[in-house]
Amino acid sequence: MNKLSLNLQQSVKEIKKFLMIYLEIYKLIFFVMKPLINQKKQLAKTCEEIKNEIIGFNWYLHCEHCWRSNPMDFHFHHLVYRSEAPKHRNLHDKLNIILLCVDCHCLFHTKKSTRDDIVIDRELWTLFPEYLKKEHFCSNILNNHWNSI
Repeated sequence: MNKLSLNLQQSVKEIKKFLMIYLEIYKLIFFVMKPLINQKKQLAKTCEEIKNEIIGFNWYLHCEHCWRSNPMDFHFHHLVYRSEAPKHRNLHDKLNIILLCVDCHCLFHTKKSTRDDIVIDRELWTLFPEYLKKEHFCSNILNNHWNSI
């Protein structure tokens, strides 16, 4: 074999190696990053819809828990946390997201039972039957009601 043939074979090997790396990067983007990007787009769309509905109904933005209205302090909160139902198809559903002020957002994270009334009002067990049981929430509310009498 001459020197040109050896160089050509080496170039072909390098091109194959490059194509394999390119293919792995493509798989990463297509199978890992694209679903994450789609989830972020879905969440942004849902949050915008929620803001528009609140403004359309009440003419101003407010916390859906305490009704405080300070637009600098709003956070969107998943009632069923991302950590509870990772990659669930209904994670970014409008029923699962609530607009909260900073104080209420902290409350929802420190005292998970704060969400119970909203879970019942929105019947979230229909969206997340594998994570939420209707009986659990309804019995807790009844127990709290009877204990307060």
